[in-house]
Parts: sequence; C-alpha cells; structure tokens
Amino acid sequence: MPLLFILALLLFSFSPAFANNDPHLPHSVSAQILQLREFIAGYAQNFVGIEYRHGGTSTATGFDCSGLVSHVFWESIGLRVRGSAADMGRQAQPLARHELQAGDLVFFNTLGARHSHVGMYV
Repeated sequence: MPLLFILALLLFSFSPAFANNDPHLPHSVSAQILQLREFIAGYAQNFVGIEYRHGGTSTATGFDCSGLVSHVFWESIGLRVRGSAADMGRQAQPLARHELQAGDLVFFNTLGARHSHVGMYV
C-alpha cells in the first residue's frame, strides 16, 4: 500500500493531468491523491515551532527550509527529496497561485536567487 501512495505522488508531481486535477481521472484516484496531499501537508504542520538552523535536517537540532521539506516527504511517505531549495526548484513544475494545493512546494526569491527558499503549501 505505501508503494501505491508513493507511485501516486510521483505521478501527481510530474504529470500535468494529475497536477491540475484532471476532471477525466476516476474520482477514486483523485480522492486518494487529495488525501495523500492533505496527509503530507498535515504531517508538515507537526514541525511548526522547530528551531531554524541553516543546513539543519533534524527535529533535534533544527531545520532549514529544504531540510524540513526533505524530512517531511521521507518521514511521511518514504519519498527521498534531497538538495537545496535551488535544486528542488530546478526540478519543479511551475503552477499559478490559484492552482496550488496542499503539499505543493512554493519557492521564494529571498537572496536574489530564483529559488533561495522553499516552503509547503498547506
């Protein structure tokens, strides 16, 4: 069963039909993907208040933005998402703000770089 969710997330992340909630998908698939997205976003909220630490990747010592994203995906569904915010941003498929859904990654320009910070839409 966890493999099915990981596969669904991967398909969801890289397929325009999934990313846009294609109305032609069977309702049960759309509902499962929505549940998975909400689970991931809900899991991420468990870490509100953990101290920020540049390069941090753990609940014990703190997270930076990409460390938190990596931790959430690995601990919630077993999906490895590694690298910096810039690395993640280069792999992302752009969406308009009105298309964002729970679990989508959002990127910010905080240091003059296109993807210098990453967060999760909840």
